[in-house]
Amino acid sequence: MKKSLLLSAALVVGLTGCGSGSAGEGAVPAATENPAAAPASSAPAALPAAFGPGEYYFEYKGATGRITLPSKPDAEIEEIRDMAGAGPVTYATVKVDNRKGTEHINMYEISVYSPEGEKFTFSGAASALDNWEIDSEVVGTDAYNRKVDVYNKHIEGADPLQVQDFVMVGQFAELPKEFTGMNVMPTGGFDSVLAVPEELKDQYAQMTQDVAQHLDAPPMD
Repeated sequence: MKKSLLLSAALVVGLTGCGSGSAGEGAVPAATENPAAAPASSAPAALPAAFGPGEYYFEYKGATGRITLPSKPDAEIEEIRDMAGAGPVTYATVKVDNRKGTEHINMYEISVYSPEGEKFTFSGAASALDNWEIDSEVVGTDAYNRKVDVYNKHIEGADPLQVQDFVMVGQFAELPKEFTGMNVMPTGGFDSVLAVPEELKDQYAQMTQDVAQHLDAPPMD
């Protein structure tokens, strides 16, 4: 998961070229005086940029995804959570456009990192529903079948050529106010890609390349 540790630096580099925007107070402003005094450098800025809840963007093998977090609670899922007596959760939604993609997308997981180093994980709605046990002998057969129906609505992924909406569930009451990194696992527990604020989507390729270069760089003496 080294990519998540480098995302803050990549985001800072991206912000230097897009003005004040809406990235939050943690952004590092671009220099405006005596530009010749500071030679250009490809090194990441020293201070991390922090971003908060909102719209995020990622790419994966031709597919694109737009994440909204947190999002409004899903009424059907909330009904099942209440029946199961599960704890409070936080929701995120993802719109995946796989019309130019080459892989089946199932939105396995989203991980968000706080400035304090905490990790907040969202899983697919079907995974959350599967973990919420409901005893048909207690709630009745109709209620149990209701869970099955809701579960079945959330097991489909996005094939190539398809556009699909996903609901993600985090087993925590709320997100931190600031994020320093976000990773997405679009197809399972192996491939991981970065997610960046929506306003930086045009710089996604360059920011991903910057992170890859840092990962490949030899250790410093």
